[in-house]
Amino acid sequence: MKWQAKMFTAMPEIKQAYPSHRWLFVTQTVRNCDLVDLRATVTAMNKGFERLSKLACFPAIGWIKSVEVTRNSETGQAHPHFHCLMLVDSKYFGGRNYIKQEQWRSLWQRSMRLDYVPVVNVKAVKPKVDKLTGQQDDIGQAIVETLKYSVKESDLVSDENWLVELTTQLKGNAYARLQSTLNESRGDSTPVESLERTWREFKDYSIKNLPEEHYARAYIKNRKIPEQFWDEILFVPQFREFLDKEFPQHSKDEVPNDDRVVLLYTNEKGEITNVAGRALSDTKIRYVTVKVSDEKKLFGLHRLRKQERVYVLEGQFDSYFIENSVASGDSNLGGVAAVFPELDVVLVYDNEPRNRDIVKQIEKSIDSGYNVCLFPESVKGKDVNDMIQNGLTSREIKDIIDANTFSGLGAKLKFTHWKRC
Repeated sequence: MKWQAKMFTAMPEIKQAYPSHRWLFVTQTVRNCDLVDLRATVTAMNKGFERLSKLACFPAIGWIKSVEVTRNSETGQAHPHFHCLMLVDSKYFGGRNYIKQEQWRSLWQRSMRLDYVPVVNVKAVKPKVDKLTGQQDDIGQAIVETLKYSVKESDLVSDENWLVELTTQLKGNAYARLQSTLNESRGDSTPVESLERTWREFKDYSIKNLPEEHYARAYIKNRKIPEQFWDEILFVPQFREFLDKEFPQHSKDEVPNDDRVVLLYTNEKGEITNVAGRALSDTKIRYVTVKVSDEKKLFGLHRLRKQERVYVLEGQFDSYFIENSVASGDSNLGGVAAVFPELDVVLVYDNEPRNRDIVKQIEKSIDSGYNVCLFPESVKGKDVNDMIQNGLTSREIKDIIDANTFSGLGAKLKFTHWKRC
């Protein structure tokens, strides 16, 4: 009752802060356990939920969850499960980041590290009209359902010994928990700026604004970069002056002041973390990457769907051709895989079997147990962009990657025949 009161008290402030957001009612289960194992099971569930909430694809900006335990009348085992109310952006339901029921089950299974598919039920909370007052109730019934008593009355009275042991098992184990990732991460209620808003800030630099005959636009077109990504690609005539003006907090001293194509690294929220400048003229410094935040340097994170297979490539341009991919900007793909220990990740190194550095990195990744793509000899081109320019399509390249992805002993055997140095 205390938690119900807290939620009902907080609701007016939440509605005012997030008037267009909506609620999900989520039930997450695991298999029944012996009552003596209940404490360990609930503890494991809490840890699993914490791992789930840290996934980039997790849609909620805040939530409240509680544990309910029911008794199996035949076996006497306990059935613990979570009831959770999650606050999500209204765009979640119609956007590409919408998570289907089977994906929720997969995410919960992965976060709990289960060897079976658990039962998960997700429903959108819909407004109801109170029959007595005639007023619309947006969330009240869902709060009551989420924060009801943790044990059914019938289970309490059916077996006195079961009740005693249940009390022991649940003592000190949090019944309910209120959490807001937004407030935790930023220390206030200011919404995180989206990448789209960031693009608007730099729209004057987009290569889409350049004349058809401009050499920078022609460069991107000749590399066959899909036009759907041209909004993200910038051109600046004086790179150092651009950085000093737009990112005065950057700490890099020796930055060339020549004309460059600019690529923006982002985090999952779309905030810019690094700025890369690619020279268009002959210069010893072809790429310059400038750090503008303390976050991990990964290109394309804002486009990633972490509930699906993730492809990690070296080159930023390469990532434009392979769906659901990110780029490291170097050959340390294993370092990227380490950031996503819970995900299905494939490392796609450049197709250079005679490059000692790449060969060394691939061998290291195989030894670490990662999935690695080893292109067959019939594929021409040192990287994905080269393969595109040689006539392959994005779909064909992705199929080749999937068909030539190896791990473990199979990867070691294949690697022995693949390398040329």
